[in-house]
Amino acid sequence: MNIRKYGSDPYKCVVVHGGPGAPGSASSLARQLSTYCGVLEPFQTEKTVFGQVNELYNLIIHNTRHQVSLFGHSWGAWIVFLLAYKHPEIIKKVFLIGSGVFDISYLPELERRRLRAMNENEQMEYKRIISLLSEENENNNKNLKRLGELSEQLQLREWLIQ
Repeated sequence: MNIRKYGSDPYKCVVVHGGPGAPGSASSLARQLSTYCGVLEPFQTEKTVFGQVNELYNLIIHNTRHQVSLFGHSWGAWIVFLLAYKHPEIIKKVFLIGSGVFDISYLPELERRRLRAMNENEQMEYKRIISLLSEENENNNKNLKRLGELSEQLQLREWLIQ
């Protein structure tokens, strides 16, 4: 696994980016946290969810000496959540930032909020991509990346409004 290190040892925080396909999306958070403690920013290479969870676990146990605070953004929030469930012994605190839903009953409300925050063109593009992703498609990686970009723009817009 490739990692960036911010600050100096001991590394007490781990920042896990969004994605898949958004490596470095949490680097500004990692840089800011490094003014307080050493920070690791991993770049997942495994192809499965649990492969990424195990990869993150190995990164932590090989690069830290103490329990760590985990910061997971978007997709990274899911990976962090699963790691904390599977290996609570290495975790001090968990911060989930911009996570997807963990219970499917919240999905319709999340979808309504997302669509309300979009202009008409963004809504059309979002719905088109969701439709394309429900089928086998050779452009699914490209579509997932664009969906991530749209979601990131919405998140930034929300943060600026608040």
